[in-house]
Amino acid sequence: MKVLSLSLCIAMVSAWPWPLERRQANSAIGATAFRRRGGHSSTVLGKFVYIDGGEFSYKNIDANVTTQYSNTLIAIDLSKDWTNSTVTLQSISKPSGVPNLVSQGGLWTDAEQTTLYTGFGGRGSAFGDAKPQWHGLWSFKPDNSGSGTWTNMNDTATVFQSQNRPWNPAVTSGDGMGYALGGFGAVDGSNNGDAFKIPAPGLLVYNMTTHDLANKTVTPSVLSSGTIQGGALHFVPNFGPRGLLVQIGGEQVGAKSQFPDIGQVQVYDPASDSWYTQSTTGNMPSNRKEFCIAGVASTNETYEILVYGGWGGNLGARAIPYDEAYVLSLPGFNWFKAPYPASNPRHALTCHHVGGGQVLTIGGLNTAVEVKLYPYWEPFNLQDNFAQGLGVFDMKTMSWQSGYKADGGEYASPDVVQNFYSDNGPIPKALSQDLKTLFGIKRFSSATNATSSGTGPGTGSSGSKGGSGSSSNSNGGISESSSSSGLSPGAIAGIVVGVVLGLILLAALAFMMIRRRRARRVAGAGAAAPDGGPAYQGVVEAPGESAKYEMPGDGVVYAGAAPAKQRREGEFHELE
Repeated sequence: MKVLSLSLCIAMVSAWPWPLERRQANSAIGATAFRRRGGHSSTVLGKFVYIDGGEFSYKNIDANVTTQYSNTLIAIDLSKDWTNSTVTLQSISKPSGVPNLVSQGGLWTDAEQTTLYTGFGGRGSAFGDAKPQWHGLWSFKPDNSGSGTWTNMNDTATVFQSQNRPWNPAVTSGDGMGYALGGFGAVDGSNNGDAFKIPAPGLLVYNMTTHDLANKTVTPSVLSSGTIQGGALHFVPNFGPRGLLVQIGGEQVGAKSQFPDIGQVQVYDPASDSWYTQSTTGNMPSNRKEFCIAGVASTNETYEILVYGGWGGNLGARAIPYDEAYVLSLPGFNWFKAPYPASNPRHALTCHHVGGGQVLTIGGLNTAVEVKLYPYWEPFNLQDNFAQGLGVFDMKTMSWQSGYKADGGEYASPDVVQNFYSDNGPIPKALSQDLKTLFGIKRFSSATNATSSGTGPGTGSSGSKGGSGSSSNSNGGISESSSSSGLSPGAIAGIVVGVVLGLILLAALAFMMIRRRRARRVAGAGAAAPDGGPAYQGVVEAPGESAKYEMPGDGVVYAGAAPAKQRREGEFHELE
């Protein structure tokens, strides 16, 4: 029944005579106009965070909300300090054929080769022109000088042209391998309703050196052969012969949909192709899907995994508790809850470790919205309480901070985590003998602590061998959307044609001036935070009308408001 409802919901979005403009767009929008981002994929590569695909919304010059899908790769520089209102979102153009996918299809990252991979997961957008996103694997290799190279991998990885492309899988990468667990198998990569009824079983494993793809059998009964959607898979490089994969949460959609117990964590050892199930202790989160996950190696030789956001499939006030953040510490497999009040839940987000104890959260749809008419669109409508949809969580203090620090230093576990190991020992007795052996193999250094891996449902972590997190990168083919606060040329032409008398012309010009002033007020209004608790105070920042946006070397001007567009009849206004 849930599968049918989900299929019907997407079909309604695709077929309904939407008054929103149907097109794709550059999603690097100015902070004052940005509303929401969700269903994207992201990864850390070197000193950049990359955001690919997904859908986003912004407020245009008429103060109306427009929702589109992104057709560019977004890069955020991690080599300098920023807040979420001063950060520069650099837009990297894509050549024809590179898919624009949603539902968190994922990115794989090979840190040694400074390369990321896309196209293996996701589906076409329910917004925009709904073009089919054809199968195939693409790579992007930055050159650290403001450009990069896109490569069609279909000659060396032909299997991706015939392999069903899963959407909403759990994705990660590490040790030169890319992984995708579960999801749904979209036959044509579009939002075809039939694709929602086909769970994609098994663990896809891609070798970034040989370009071979394998589908591994998933043995834990709790995962039902790997048929799980919206869960998280995280590569932990610091334990085991070749690192370990940790699987958390998600939903099993079928004849009887259910949420596996999030207190039962699955561990995969790539070296032996073996799965293990481990019970967890502590203050654990509720079962959920479409949350984000990121991990940080500590100087105490532990590894902390942040679980934040997600939802249980229902919108509204009852979803507010999903705003809580939890930390799972390894090898203790004990949960710790961050001490702040929940107020602004979100789902379909990603997050990554970006140095020191910092975790960057990216996007997320408004889970608390009380739906009036359109359950797919309305979570995009209300403005994100994080400017640009970016939040920074400090794992050391287990709290939100006001901005990103390029020199994050080393990360030491919070006192509450250290106290747990003081009481229970470095490897708790509750672990099975096999897991005690695997977690007894440790690989820690200050280098692995500096920038560790970050994943989420549909996001990729590092592809470094023996290490996690990042590599080097730049932004290429930069093209940025710009805003215009005046009338479009077509509208002006229409006015000119209609003007016969000089008096009417003067009146029309006066009207235009009033409209321009109104548009400027809309563009400079700032990103006001919605009502809620004090959890994120100090993080929500927005520039005023005179704020200067940082520009790349090519002189591209960043949008202070949004891409200008002609107003359409019946266009929806913000529902607040």
